[in-house]
Order: sequence, then structure tokens, then C-alpha cells
Amino acid sequence: MRIRRNTTMLVHATTESVSEGRFSILAIAECVIAVAVYVAIGFHYQTFLHYVIAVILAPLLLLRTQESTDTALAAYSRFCNCVLKWFSEFLAKRDEKIPKAAVVAVGVFVMSTEGLLIALGGSCIRVGATAWTLLRHPIATLRAMPRNWVRQSLCTDITIPPEIVPNEATYNVNAAAEYGIMSFDRVIVAFRKSYSYSGIGRFMAVAAALPLLILGYIPSFCLRLSFKATSIVYVPFIWITRFTLNELIKPKSRLERFTRSEIEKTRRAISLIIFSCVLLKIFYLAGLLTFDDIVAKLPSRASAEIVIGLGRWQLWQALLVLEATLTYIIFYAADAVVARITAEQEAHTSTMVHGIQFLSFVRASLAVFTIAYAISVFVLIAYQQNPLGLAA
Repeated sequence: MRIRRNTTMLVHATTESVSEGRFSILAIAECVIAVAVYVAIGFHYQTFLHYVIAVILAPLLLLRTQESTDTALAAYSRFCNCVLKWFSEFLAKRDEKIPKAAVVAVGVFVMSTEGLLIALGGSCIRVGATAWTLLRHPIATLRAMPRNWVRQSLCTDITIPPEIVPNEATYNVNAAAEYGIMSFDRVIVAFRKSYSYSGIGRFMAVAAALPLLILGYIPSFCLRLSFKATSIVYVPFIWITRFTLNELIKPKSRLERFTRSEIEKTRRAISLIIFSCVLLKIFYLAGLLTFDDIVAKLPSRASAEIVIGLGRWQLWQALLVLEATLTYIIFYAADAVVARITAEQEAHTSTMVHGIQFLSFVRASLAVFTIAYAISVFVLIAYQQNPLGLAA
């Protein structure tokens, strides 16, 4: 996927520069600072749970597509219109029935509930639209990752207003949506107007704005910063996406890479070795082989200890087995589809090619997970042995 952008770098971002893909010096600085802060917090408190949570939440920004954005905006517009209309009618019908002493309390409660519902509903709509689009169009959604990564990491900085739903500030509201759509700019404008209100009116405006700010826009802003902290983690996946889901390569040429390339032949050979080691471990755990028997079949005692893995299955071993299995599934599937294309029986081949691409992406992702897991184990061992990182 080729990302077209303006090469001019700005000091800080604007809405136009983000859409044009222009880098922001402030955005790049935020990435460096966020990574340093998150890592420092992890080592200081000896836990990276906050980093893991940030990595889990990052796909909300990485998997954004035009379809998911349009779906979310349409649903959010209808939702805001329904909530604002219902609460306006509720207050209008009960205005005369509410005692004067309770007007302020009821107004604050209604306005706060209104803001709370919009904030929580908008967040759920965003998650749902992203997940729904991923399920319907997984390849197209994954292909959007490099573009989204560049936009969020290098183009968007703190000067860009946060969003509950993407592009909410520029959304053209349907004429039927008489109450419009809530956006950060609209909330800020309403908040500023409250200074001209009476004391009670100002209090009610603050009551309506606070839930939106606290539960809607502040979490959105934190999500953006946490993404910058994990941006370096997703660099391998961005490279994998561009390599495995490249839409510029013709389907037959892409599939023949899986069936004829030397890299894939090497992968299959390594996969056979992995399967052989798995069988040895199964026989050992079943009591059919002793440790000395396994040592005799492998190059060294150290390699036998790695295969046995303390007498139980290790995570990295399961990942390797899954990678090896996918390697042969991809090989046989690609060979079958190439045969169909050669015989000019191309019905449904597009779906098959996309499926093979997706499996290739999963396999490459598993390889990244395996390497990351191995590195984390070595770092953890080294840190436990020498917490300060100083020479003995």
C-alpha cells in the first residue's frame, strides 16, 4: 500500500495537514516522550501492565477505515439526535410540574445524564463500528494500518482536538438530525457561552459538559497518547501488513511466492523440524522416550533441554507449532488456487486469495510474537539478575 503525503514538515499539526499526511515535529516529539515515559514507569514499578493495556487499545486507531468512520458517524448522529431530542422534550413537558426548588437539581441531573449517555454511547459506537468493519472486510481493514499508523504517530499531535468518533467535527449533519452531532468544538463553544449565563445557567452548562469531557474526550486524548507510546511496538506489524497484503502484486505471482520461492521452501523445511521436535516431546511426556533417548536423536544435550522445556509445553513452542501448521496450510491452499487460475477456473479465487493473504499475515504476526516473547524473557532474566543494569 502506497501512502501519498506532502513531504513538508510542520512544527505542529492542523486538521488540513493531518488529512494531507504532513509530518509534525511536535507529533514525533510526543512519540519519543511517550515511549520513554511508559518504559520508565514500567521499570520503576516493575510492571508493564499499563503498556499491555495500551497495546490492546491501539487497534481502535490502527483499524480505522473510511467505511468504519462513515458507519460510526451515521450511528453517532442518530444517537445524539435521539438523546438530545428525548431530554429536551422531557424537560419541556415537565417544566411546569417541577417545583421551583427542584428545578436546578432536576436540570443538573438531566443535563449530566445526557452528557453521560452521549459519551458512553459514542465510545461504544466507535468500538462496534471498528469491529463490524473488521469482520466484514478484514483485508481492507488491515491494509489501512500503515496509513493510520503514520497519521496517528507522525502527523497528529496535541493541538488536534480529541474525538469520541472519528471526523465528528467535519461531519455533515443530515437535515433530519435537528439537534446535530456532539463534537469537542461544540462542547467547548457551549462551555464558553456559559460565562454569559446566570449562575444557575452556568452551573447547568458545566454539568452537561463535564461528563462529555471526562468520559468522552479525555479518554480519547489518553488513547491517542497511549498509541504514541506503543507506536514502536506496531512497527513490525506495519511492515508485515505492507509485505503480506500488498495489493499491487498480481494474485498468481503472489501465490507462486508461497509455492516456489526459496524462502517458503526453507520455511517448510524448518516446519518439518518443528513437527519432529513436537513428536519427540509428545513421546517423552507419554513416557515412550526417556531424556537420554532424546539426547541421542538431537545434536546436543542443550537442544534436548530446549525441546523438553522443563517437562511442559511452553508458549513459544505452541506459537512455533502454529506457525509451522499455517506454513503447510498456506502452501497447499496456494497451490490449489494457482491450479485453478492456470486452468482459467477463476470463480471465487479472489476470496481464496484474500484468505491466503490473511493466513500469511497471521503467520508473520505469530513470528513477531514469538520473537518478542523470547526477547522479553531474556530481558526479564537479565533484569532480575542485575536490576540496575550495571556491570558486576
